Amino acid sequence: MKRKLSIGNNWPLTTKITIAFLLAALIPSLGVSLYQLNIGSSLLQYMAEGELNLLASGVAGRLDQLFEDTKVAVEQVSTDPAVSRILMEPVSEEAQTAVESRFWDILRSNPDYEYVYLLAEDGVAIVSIQQPGLPSIQGSKFDNRQYFQEAIAGYSYIDALVGRSSKKLGFYFSAPVMDANEGILGVAIIKLKGSAITNITNNFDDESGVISVFLVDGDGIVVSAPSYAPDWRLKGIIDLPSETIKVVEDRFVMETPLEFLNIPELGDLMNTEDNLTEYYDESMNSDYIIGYQATENLAWIVGVSMSDVYFREPIVNLAWQTGIAILALIAIIVFLAFSLGRGIARPVAKLADVAQDVEDDKPFSPNDIADVMALGDEVGHLARVFSAMVLALRARMAELETIYEIGNKISSSVDLTDTLSDVIDSLGNVIDFEAAEICLYDERDKQLLLYVTRDDVFSDDDTVEKIVYSPKNDYFPRLFTDRHGLLVPDMDAYDKYQMSTPRSWDAYKPKSYLGVPLRNRQRVVGTIELISSVVNAFSDDNCRILESISIQAAVALSNAQEVRERERRLVNMEISVDEGRVEQELDSITNRPFFKELIKKVGKKRSS
Repeated sequence: MKRKLSIGNNWPLTTKITIAFLLAALIPSLGVSLYQLNIGSSLLQYMAEGELNLLASGVAGRLDQLFEDTKVAVEQVSTDPAVSRILMEPVSEEAQTAVESRFWDILRSNPDYEYVYLLAEDGVAIVSIQQPGLPSIQGSKFDNRQYFQEAIAGYSYIDALVGRSSKKLGFYFSAPVMDANEGILGVAIIKLKGSAITNITNNFDDESGVISVFLVDGDGIVVSAPSYAPDWRLKGIIDLPSETIKVVEDRFVMETPLEFLNIPELGDLMNTEDNLTEYYDESMNSDYIIGYQATENLAWIVGVSMSDVYFREPIVNLAWQTGIAILALIAIIVFLAFSLGRGIARPVAKLADVAQDVEDDKPFSPNDIADVMALGDEVGHLARVFSAMVLALRARMAELETIYEIGNKISSSVDLTDTLSDVIDSLGNVIDFEAAEICLYDERDKQLLLYVTRDDVFSDDDTVEKIVYSPKNDYFPRLFTDRHGLLVPDMDAYDKYQMSTPRSWDAYKPKSYLGVPLRNRQRVVGTIELISSVVNAFSDDNCRILESISIQAAVALSNAQEVRERERRLVNMEISVDEGRVEQELDSITNRPFFKELIKKVGKKRSS
């Protein structure tokens, strides 16, 4: 046998309402709060990721600007007529001085420039200007350098190298020097300090390691390491072919074999489509989020790493704030739910007590729940509806009792005249009307005969002429066809049927109409009609009461008619019986001997 779930069935209404309000308010609130937390977390994460990518783009932009300015400067050097002349003509002191003066102007234009020099076709430096304190490289040969090889082939080139003597990182910008026929005469070189790059990246470093910027060249070599991992410098982040490793070791003058970081997540740096990756640093025992961006001039990657703790801190703070808000919300909801529960349960409990009194048939007055009815909420509405319901129910019970008494009164009479009088009198006790008519239907002549008005009861004597109505006029067709009550609130506005026959109530100038058919065994035996001179004088309740009375009235009237018909038949039978007895007495008298002898004597006297 299945058992119904009965949790809370015996709990007080206040507890149920409190729990219901708590759940109804808390569940959506929790859902909304968690949804907002999720949206907020996603937004904060998106903003943090955007901040990383924006910072990486900013650093890459500054590097690109520096590279672009240096490229422009080296191109200016390579296209200077004095530079091309010194490569085409024998070097004179005047020409040498002019080129050196030009190189000094370039060198002074940017303090990050270390060298400005010119290489002949064989790679020998024929003019060299450098920052004070740096050794001159004039006369040195650089034909094995890639920046020379690319430029002498006709291409501008940027290369990052570690000086063999200085052991410092530098950036070499080269451009070919051409004659008027675009023949290559030599190569112009500007060397940029490595610190010019690292200064840009280090400016964004946080000493705590929360945010750090690093730079990776096109071969995946960390040129500038993040502040929290200085040992990354000049290490590879991805595996390289042996040929490339050899080039890299030579370019950065490595005394030991090239090492790799072996951090798989950093391999994403070489794929700039996503611009975001994350990894775990064992040495720092911390997770890091990296946003990265490639420079335009070089296939180099600017990486901006952020500690995951710092990255997640706004999200964690949001989660704490959301949790505190939820706890505060729970406390407020509990208080409000308990208060509302008590506020609702108290009037409902009072209504329940009054309902119990009504069930016990105790007296009821709207004043008993006046304070509850005065409430402007649904409970107050419920109290008002409850009061109206009780009053209506008791009024309906009184009506039913009245209808029952009326039925007994009508049914107790067998005289047609008395029955008609009782019907009219009884209707006046339950329905307010100004005039009425009761008509009985004549099956033989197919017409309605007026028997009763409110003021007169016409005899059913056949010698008295009665008012006759056609069942096809006025509202009679509706009563006969529909066989249920007809309520017309405004007779002037009722366009389906119109009153056309003069009626006994015309002097009242009727405005409202209420009529019902008298039905007995599915047969209409007559009609009851009420009128009032006021619009909307009758209600649906009046129609219902009249229909209830009409059913009993139709039976009573049919019975009275049957009784009257039987009386008529008995009278006719007595007359017939009396006439037969007279004939029998006459036959008896005329057949007696005395009567016969007398007839003979009378006959003799007439003959004589």
